[in-house]
Amino acid sequence: MRSSSDGFTLVELLVAMTIFAIGLLSIAGMQITAMRESNRSFTRDVSGNLAYGIMEEILSRDGGDPFFVDTAATGWDFDPDTVAVDPWNEDGSGTYEGTYTVAVNTVVNKIARVDITVTGQGSTSTLTGYKRLP
Repeated sequence: MRSSSDGFTLVELLVAMTIFAIGLLSIAGMQITAMRESNRSFTRDVSGNLAYGIMEEILSRDGGDPFFVDTAATGWDFDPDTVAVDPWNEDGSGTYEGTYTVAVNTVVNKIARVDITVTGQGSTSTLTGYKRLP
């Protein structure tokens, strides 16, 4: 009969190490998944925040602004100091492009419907807002 002070056998040690290694690999897999989902969440957050920013800027204009005429999908310029329509470059996340459309008097008279779409890095955010016209 063995006493309790004899220690572990080599087989017991190998089984314990195998179980430990499987546990570590599972944790590593969960960590990779968590990092991937965190990146996706960040991308959705950036595109949503850009869309809200565009919507806020458009809806803050006066209702008599010549901006509020029927407009097909038009690129949003994130840098108005340049001539070209510039995309948004987010450090660590990539490039995002925004478009907007304006439809006047389609649902209700003297109401402009504004649709904003921001796309980038596999994420798309779409917002719809309404502006009362004079």
